[in-house]
Amino acid sequence: MATQSLPALPILHKNQNLTIGVALILADIILYGLLHDISKLAIFSYFKNHIDFSTYSDFQSKFYLFFSKIPLYKTINNHLGDLIWFASFSLIISNFLESKYSCFFAFSIGLLTEVLQLIIPALGTFDLLDVLTYFLTTILFFAIRTT
Repeated sequence: MATQSLPALPILHKNQNLTIGVALILADIILYGLLHDISKLAIFSYFKNHIDFSTYSDFQSKFYLFFSKIPLYKTINNHLGDLIWFASFSLIISNFLESKYSCFFAFSIGLLTEVLQLIIPALGTFDLLDVLTYFLTTILFFAIRTT
């Protein structure tokens, strides 16, 4: 009996990379808004004078109370958003860079953002697990692109 190998994963068409990348970043924005109180972000200080965030804050609080009981909530809260933005960024970059090595360029940008967070704490919290996530995602993207 002959063994059958799995078919290689297809490389997405350029426009599909861009479309999926943009869809992922939009999903990430929504996820971030559900997991974090965005009304406290500096960018929204201008909007506080024009938009009532009380409905959003109520919904976000209820969302947090419900989902914070899930054992993986802290991991999802701290790392899923980073994974999604990095995957979307990698897909968008691959739309503009033709090379199969474009994922390594995306990794260098992801690494730069983490190093900047280490140097300038106001930009965020440096996390080695995020760097590992970016690295593993890069290896996965490279493996897909070279098959």
